[in-house]
Amino acid sequence: MTENRTEMKRREYLIGDMSEIVGISRDTLRFYEKKGIIKSRKKENGYRYYLEDILRLMFIVYRRKMNQSLEEIERYIKEENSLECMKEHLAMRIKQEEASIQYHQQAIARMQLAERDMDQAEKYEGKY
Repeated sequence: MTENRTEMKRREYLIGDMSEIVGISRDTLRFYEKKGIIKSRKKENGYRYYLEDILRLMFIVYRRKMNQSLEEIERYIKEENSLECMKEHLAMRIKQEEASIQYHQQAIARMQLAERDMDQAEKYEGKY
């Protein structure tokens, strides 16, 4: 039977379990905890337990893969966690990526022109 999201939020995960589920190292989890992006608590046995929503942590991992800084992620989590803010952020990132693609396409076009110029120069080399 599938668990609903609310039940997932209430479950406690050991650091090793969380690491395996999300696909990041224990050190990364500790680092995120130290930065205040995620929280854990220690029980009497000394083990660290995470009460985080796995989907939230996966979102953090996704944003890191999109080259977003931890500071941006932290700001998002603390201040801008509405759907509207997410959509605005995505729209901004799409524009940035499109501008980057356009820049690279222009650079390729310039290099192709230079290559053609070199071919032309080579073709007529020594003839005049």
